Amino acid sequence: MPILNDATTDFESPPALTQAEKLMPGKDWSVRKPYPGLSPLYLPLPPDQVFSRAVELARRFPRWELVRVDLAARIFEGVATTRFFRFKDDFAVRVAPEDQGARVDMRSKSRVGQGDLGANGARIRKFFEQLRLGSPT
Repeated sequence: MPILNDATTDFESPPALTQAEKLMPGKDWSVRKPYPGLSPLYLPLPPDQVFSRAVELARRFPRWELVRVDLAARIFEGVATTRFFRFKDDFAVRVAPEDQGARVDMRSKSRVGQGDLGANGARIRKFFEQLRLGSPT
């Protein structure tokens, strides 16, 4: 794995981690490099429906805590606590209209360390897999 600790499906305009920035002001929250193999999730459902499903799913993930949900902007943020070392990783999920459905972008960033051993990318892939399974395709 490359030495990265910030994974996003939208390198050009990643979902902001506003709550994490408030907790740790002055830290550089910019995304430095694209995380390999990640891309947005497209679902053939109305964006509001996808957003509701995504929030509900995130609330069921073990060791995830939602810290901000903005219905109007269709974005939510949270903190995932790793199982063994109890590291805190911040994440954000954004849903936007796209053609006849919705586009879902996600970002996950470790608060400490230079590398994440693939944890942030795996978090996004797992969340997208579960969100995709919940949609009729």
